[in-house]
Amino acid sequence: MEIDWSRWPENTDNLRKEEVIELMGGLDAVNRAFDDFHEVTARLDKDRKALLRKYPHKWVIVGKDGLLSVEDSLEEVSKFTESNKLKHPHFAIEYLDPDPPVMIL
Repeated sequence: MEIDWSRWPENTDNLRKEEVIELMGGLDAVNRAFDDFHEVTARLDKDRKALLRKYPHKWVIVGKDGLLSVEDSLEEVSKFTESNKLKHPHFAIEYLDPDPPVMIL
């Protein structure tokens, strides 16, 4: 989904849901974007353990077909996504922390 940001009003505080959907290309485009992102995150979930073993303390960029890149910093991730013209929702980014902090909810 490619959003034409030039069409968006400067102040979006009072936009209705229907207006936002239309600005994003319509309901079908929004639904396709959610489906695409679900595929990408499902792939990341499937591959996470193997990626963590192979690339601890690294940033990974994953597409629906698998690993796209491994980077050392978020800045490098940004450079990679920009230079390869990657657009959301066609990729996911995650830092692979082998010892993540415990969160109590």
